[in-house]
Amino acid sequence: MNLLVINPINSDRFDQEDFKYFSGLLNQGTSLEIRSLEKGPEAIETYRDEAEAAPYLLKLIEETGVSCDGIMVNCFADPALRAIEETAPCAVIGPGKAAILMASLLGHSFSIISTGRANHNRFLEKVELLGVGPKLRSIEQIPISVSELDKEPERTEKELLRAIEKAQKAWAEVVILGCTGLRDYYSRLDKQTELTIIEPSATALKLLENLISLKSK
Repeated sequence: MNLLVINPINSDRFDQEDFKYFSGLLNQGTSLEIRSLEKGPEAIETYRDEAEAAPYLLKLIEETGVSCDGIMVNCFADPALRAIEETAPCAVIGPGKAAILMASLLGHSFSIISTGRANHNRFLEKVELLGVGPKLRSIEQIPISVSELDKEPERTEKELLRAIEKAQKAWAEVVILGCTGLRDYYSRLDKQTELTIIEPSATALKLLENLISLKSK
């Protein structure tokens, strides 16, 4: 099985770390390639960023997608996901879609932690489109942009814990980290709360791998 993970930004600065992280999740015999965009946004934080990334994503998939069994676009916003699902010659999944659907399976209610105010309506729309709106308890926001998440790790962790507390007060059973850039905080957060926490990129990649395996049986 050959999987392609695309970082939908105009930099390869995360590619090496992503390869190490994702390789540790996959079954023996599954190969992995990480690619980023030649052009596009520096981060995905708005509808405009999604629109800017879309043509370069589609071009990259057109060039490389034929040689793989599955594609994951490594961003919780799932930029251009429906267009990619429509055109890619293989299985496709996005961390946002995977995490939200998994949250609906793991509990009666869930909350999403957003990295900024601009994401609130985008995430709300995504939940509604996936048909699980009644299970959403809240979208909690931390006052830190995607590009600043690792500048002050202690501050980011404190803000995330504060957001998890708010989600718990809203009666959420599951919390989704609403940015794949938050993955390095997952293990520490998971030890500090009784709520189930979902890390979207790992969820999406394993789901993609299993979907392909099931299809081949």
